[in-house]
Amino acid sequence: MMMRNLLILLFLSLATVTYSQKIRRVEGEFRMKVESSMSMNDAKRMAVQQAQVEALAAEFGTRVGMMNQTRMESTNGSTNTSFSSIANSLVKGLWLKDINPPEFDFFFEGEEQWLNVKVAGRARSLDKAGISFDVKPVKCDNINCESQEFKNREEMMLYFRSPESGYLTVFIDDKTTAFQVLPYKSMDVSNVPIQADKEYFFFKADDRYNYFEQDLTGIDELQLYTDYDYEVDLVYVFFSKEPFSKPILDDYGPDYPKMTESKKFNDWLAEIMSYENMYMEIIDVSIAK
Repeated sequence: MMMRNLLILLFLSLATVTYSQKIRRVEGEFRMKVESSMSMNDAKRMAVQQAQVEALAAEFGTRVGMMNQTRMESTNGSTNTSFSSIANSLVKGLWLKDINPPEFDFFFEGEEQWLNVKVAGRARSLDKAGISFDVKPVKCDNINCESQEFKNREEMMLYFRSPESGYLTVFIDDKTTAFQVLPYKSMDVSNVPIQADKEYFFFKADDRYNYFEQDLTGIDELQLYTDYDYEVDLVYVFFSKEPFSKPILDDYGPDYPKMTESKKFNDWLAEIMSYENMYMEIIDVSIAK
């Protein structure tokens, strides 16, 4: 799905947060019915995610309330409906790591099978603190083109401006794989330098936006692409006053951006965001046919 001009399967829809806060211990619990069409592993994964959301919401609160996106997928001529929760992008906290393994309890109520799970972990607030930078997905090289809703094969640029100089990295996570889209694939660095107060428009191969004095063919352009009727992804924007490390990334050749599994990306995310003076924004953006 991810090709050079970064044909990106994007899932997204509504959240931005910047933070550098103290880590707290949080606990949560969630109870759900296990549908007959659901595997035990899927039920456990979904229950753990929701229990973490409950814990984060109880400790840090929510921005607008919970919501689910419905995605229609066509498989062998049949249509299946799957629910992709984006509630974790609406709570005002970030789950960093488990303290103890989740505790699962399967039980029956009549003929229905249910699952209860308890989780405990370390988390941090997503309330704005410290540097408040400005970042927007845009459809053209003007902030008035800001949008979080795109059509299939439509191009996306990213606007960025910071009150302080520092270093920037951008990833897109489709819940299976996390792709590093900035620095560009041609750049052998972990992050790109940013000048204070300067406006940046990334992902446009144009001399006006050649900030790093490279060949224009080395500037990746993002074209949002999906095989489905509707999809949502998460764009992660990381900023720090000091250079910072990236996760270990796989390189599958010039037609693909560097990438890693979402789980490994989340492990790196938990570690890097435990550092002081690291700031992050999460932007949700959607693609529809």
